[in-house]
Amino acid sequence: MSENDQAKLLLKVGIIAAFATLAFIGTTVLRIPIPATGGYFNLGDTFVMAAALLYGPVVGCFVGALGPTLADAVGFPQFILATAIVKGAEGFAIGIITNNS
Repeated sequence: MSENDQAKLLLKVGIIAAFATLAFIGTTVLRIPIPATGGYFNLGDTFVMAAALLYGPVVGCFVGALGPTLADAVGFPQFILATAIVKGAEGFAIGIITNNS
């Protein structure tokens, strides 16, 4: 792996870490309960979608699979697997639909 490739990979990992952190905070800090479903509204998906729109499906998938899943680990551990799959797929799909690579 060349030095340029290593720099690109490191940048991508940093972007994933930053957006996953924002998604985690957006999911845990602002929770508005929805009594009819027992769930809640949050801003975590905003950061998953932004990452996918800006950096493509791979980054969107990792951000979706990490940020909201870690938020579930703090408050709702029974949903960790489902959240990782659904939010990762969400980030990937947004990236594919917008044709970013």
